[in-house]
Amino acid sequence: MYKRLTVNEALRFAKHDFLNQLQLIQMNLDLGRVDEAKRIISTYTKSSQEAVSLKKLGLPVLLEWFQTVNWRFPAFDFAFEMTITHPIEESHDQPFVSFFESILQQMNNVIDPYTEQKVTFQLVQHNASFTVNVIFEGKWEQWTETPFECKDCQIRQKLDGFTYREIQLLMETGGN
Repeated sequence: MYKRLTVNEALRFAKHDFLNQLQLIQMNLDLGRVDEAKRIISTYTKSSQEAVSLKKLGLPVLLEWFQTVNWRFPAFDFAFEMTITHPIEESHDQPFVSFFESILQQMNNVIDPYTEQKVTFQLVQHNASFTVNVIFEGKWEQWTETPFECKDCQIRQKLDGFTYREIQLLMETGGN
């Protein structure tokens, strides 16, 4: 179950992350690693741009979830790729959040803590349909939990050993 952060908690996390980024930039500049400092700035900028793009979804709870997921699941490195032309029906808001939260909780229980874990959310809108790919790259134990439930959507899964898993949702959104 997704527990929403309070405004105070979100501000505390955001301030902490921002200060960490500034310290990394300062450290790299002190060490003469200008290119690394620029890379950190570029990564942080991209992350901020992704947050603005997520607003196009028109799903406030999902937007909040995406913007705070890295604080609740710090073992994962998250990326977002979107092609959204108009808002999604708000009735899909809570089901998406519940679905994504369930997936991450399951993965969080089986990941190898000594291996980098990457999660990419690909959100693509095609007229009246909406496709979401959740791609996990890393290392984990056998993931035995079975089919995820998602009302009114099709779910496909691909598994390649224990280093790549993709879960795809295909949903009719009633969009244009």
